Amino acid sequence: MLSTTADSSPPPPEPEEAPKPAIMFEFAASARSTCKRSGIKIPKGAPRVGVLNFQYKSYSWYGLPYAIEGMKIPKTKNGLVCKLTKEKFTSGLLSVGFNKKTAVVHAEAFAKARDEQQGAKKSEFYITNLGDIEGFGELPQAEQETVGKLLAGPEWNPDMKERKRKAEGDPGEKTETESKGETESKGETESKGETESKGEVKEVKDSPKKKKAKKAKVEVQCITEKNPPLSPLPLSSTSTYFKVISYNVAGLRGLLKKDPLALHTLVSRHSPDMLCIQEHKLQDVHVEADFKGFLDDAGYEGTWAVSTRKKGYSGVATFLKKDSKFKPQGPVRVGIGNELGDSEGRVVTVDYEKFSITNVYTPNSGQNLERLDWRVNTWDKEFLSFIKSTSTSRSVPCMWLGDLNVAHRSLDAYNFGAKHLERQAGLTQEERDSFTNTLSQGYVDAFRHLNPSAEGYYSYWSNRAGNREVNKGLRLDYFIADEGMTAEGGKGGVKLYDSYMDYECGGSDHGVVACVLEVDM
Repeated sequence: MLSTTADSSPPPPEPEEAPKPAIMFEFAASARSTCKRSGIKIPKGAPRVGVLNFQYKSYSWYGLPYAIEGMKIPKTKNGLVCKLTKEKFTSGLLSVGFNKKTAVVHAEAFAKARDEQQGAKKSEFYITNLGDIEGFGELPQAEQETVGKLLAGPEWNPDMKERKRKAEGDPGEKTETESKGETESKGETESKGETESKGEVKEVKDSPKKKKAKKAKVEVQCITEKNPPLSPLPLSSTSTYFKVISYNVAGLRGLLKKDPLALHTLVSRHSPDMLCIQEHKLQDVHVEADFKGFLDDAGYEGTWAVSTRKKGYSGVATFLKKDSKFKPQGPVRVGIGNELGDSEGRVVTVDYEKFSITNVYTPNSGQNLERLDWRVNTWDKEFLSFIKSTSTSRSVPCMWLGDLNVAHRSLDAYNFGAKHLERQAGLTQEERDSFTNTLSQGYVDAFRHLNPSAEGYYSYWSNRAGNREVNKGLRLDYFIADEGMTAEGGKGGVKLYDSYMDYECGGSDHGVVACVLEVDM
């Protein structure tokens, strides 16, 4: 008789699925994943960091450097439970990810998971710039040192590695095929050029390796005092002057909500021939419904450029004094012919008899520098071409002004030399070099030309950090003039006379900047 014991026994329990880690480090097996922060496809083989969605058991992927730049240290008094170890911690916590797709982990568990996960190379997932982690500076010194030891290591940004390698002339790592001919004998590795045939070895000496020049240590400055004191130059009654004011309002509705007469007060105080504002953030419908005839009662007529690509974004406007001695020659022009830039409403140009002036809001490179390449290699070049063509076609000097989104020299950033500034929009070497190149084409920074060693004069301060009160700022707003306008007598009868800041107007995170031209009439 057959036994039925086996039939009546319950089936063996299915093995439990191993819990997924809250943070997953790996190299993309394909190019199908898209970075949740930038919207850019993560290339096959590129390092990526996944943040687990515990409800759907799936990962939100972030390509480097977006995941690392998105790290912050949560503020907590009662502690949080680490999703990797289930332990409770009150310090040394890291939050990774964006847009609510985050996971909180303890710094030590983060480092351990990174090191242990299959396919993850430590060198690809280290953090070098701890200053980029939000809140890191607020931790006690002992905790900063602990987190620093856990996360410090080689450079993690592959793009920066590649650029650095090319700049130094390094041919890069050898492939397996290239390394195939290399042989090793008696513990010494022969050079790549050595070949062996019939017992004979032809020796080729390695060329001496170039020693890398050590970078000079940059001291972090902290310039908050204005030195020397500057004030507008007196105007002669025997000369004719053209005055222009530039102001990034950071949202016109918001500015007027704080002070409904802010711009009326500004033009009343300065009586400029031209007022230029940037970042008004209005659309055509808003201008037509609420701002048609804006400043008419103050004696100014406006021309608006608006963003059609994105709502509540960008936009510039230029207001001309109706009873000014200077009259436009032809219609006011909007745009430069750059499809993307013009759809964001960034440029208005006014042509006068002896000169042309362009009001511009230069594109920001983005919080994660996602627009850096387009900014320096497309926008900067096409805008410069537009200015040159205007000057050539009209045979007059040109000036442009506005928020140019770059702090050019060390004196234009209160804390120049701080490590985190190297990858901050407006302060990257690429943006500063591009600005230098633009000036080298025959133009000058009006304020810096007239005040080459002035310190502590800025036009932007972070509202979130309360930097305006203590004057921890950047100079991002400029007047750029044809260098011929600095010569004795000027160019075509137009001479750069003065450039200064007006700090009385509040309500925006930018300050008011002014420029005065002396014109032969």
